[in-house]
Amino acid sequence: MPNRKIAVVVLICTVAMFSLLLLSNCQARRPGPTFSPAESPTASFLPSPTTAVSVTPSPTASATTAVGVTPSATAIPAATFTGEPPIIIVTTDYHNGQGGKATIHLISLNYKGYYKEIVAENVGDISGPVMDDNWNIYIPVKPFDPFGRSDIVLHVIPRHDPIKRIELDTEGISSYQYCYGKMVFAGRGVNKIVIMDKDFSHKIVKPKTIGSKIVIGGLVKGEEDKVIAFNQLPVEENGKQFAEVFIVDLNSGEITEKLLPAPPSEEPSFGVPLSPTVKYNLLFIGVSEDLKKLYYSYFEAEEAGSNVLYTRLGMFDTENEEELHTYSKCCPPPDGYQQYREYLFSGHVPEAAGAALLLSMKDLSPVVDLHELLKGEGTSKISIVPFGKYFIVGTQSKVFLLSQDGHILKEYPLPPDLIGKGYTIVEYLEDD
Repeated sequence: MPNRKIAVVVLICTVAMFSLLLLSNCQARRPGPTFSPAESPTASFLPSPTTAVSVTPSPTASATTAVGVTPSATAIPAATFTGEPPIIIVTTDYHNGQGGKATIHLISLNYKGYYKEIVAENVGDISGPVMDDNWNIYIPVKPFDPFGRSDIVLHVIPRHDPIKRIELDTEGISSYQYCYGKMVFAGRGVNKIVIMDKDFSHKIVKPKTIGSKIVIGGLVKGEEDKVIAFNQLPVEENGKQFAEVFIVDLNSGEITEKLLPAPPSEEPSFGVPLSPTVKYNLLFIGVSEDLKKLYYSYFEAEEAGSNVLYTRLGMFDTENEEELHTYSKCCPPPDGYQQYREYLFSGHVPEAAGAALLLSMKDLSPVVDLHELLKGEGTSKISIVPFGKYFIVGTQSKVFLLSQDGHILKEYPLPPDLIGKGYTIVEYLEDD
């Protein structure tokens, strides 16, 4: 039976992705107007790339090796960042193929001359790098392990002090949140949440679920000194489905579990005709801070008996137990969403189905038509990350700073040797 269940899910996902590829004439989304830096009232938010502060990194690392400090990297000079937060991209060069020794490069696009590197052993995957309000940069690195059981190594680049290397007792990091002066990390498929204090000391707490498995779908800033984690998978109790959330006290580490009413869903079965009234394979992708709204993806058949499923997004009122809004335009990915402030967003990579989206959590309306906004750019891969009160969108050749209403405030060309190559953008999570 487990093998049959896996086969069903794989089949449905394959059919859904194939159907999405056929929807090339999707409805056009509302385009957002584009402002040049001179026209934008917030264009002075960042310095011009041609007039940015020039900084020469220290050519040598400290000769003193301390516990948790990486001697092969250097601290960020106190005078490096002045005024606006740095826009930093991260690239990785493997010395002898993926899974071995590698150099991690940090390059700022708005502070000319800024460059940092970390030489690390046994580098596998790098999770999304992130920066807090104090401009400390966190780079989670998963060592290469063919069995996927290696614990995360967190490289912390403080604004002034030597770079630190912290081994975390968790096998993955996919969600992070900076709130109330602490960095919080969580991994999908591992029920461990890391709470890191200002001095980079940390503790790990473990939610307990009534379901068979926890897949943490995200972290949300809660009320004072609290963070909310939610299980991406629905759980069932007394024949009814719920969304399972965990309210974590960042000071004590205590966890309070709550079950929120959720729409019913099913898994498709062989031999059973698909119904347009059923939500299939529902996954939670977000939750409001007050826990009154749920956000989720699901598959839906448009006609009875059809063998084609389409991805949809939904918004659910947990108090009145009713669906409020849906997003059914082409072509939302079923997974991979992040939540920041009042927005849900997802980038796009060639190997995944679905378009890049930036949606308002008020009604699931698109903030901007990214396809229209990025006309003329190479968009086989699009990255979207939060940047304080703004967003950053990265393409194959440029990085754009977007206002919350989808206007381009600034654009930065990538260094010539990085055009068309892989990179990640450091997220800036502002603690308001």
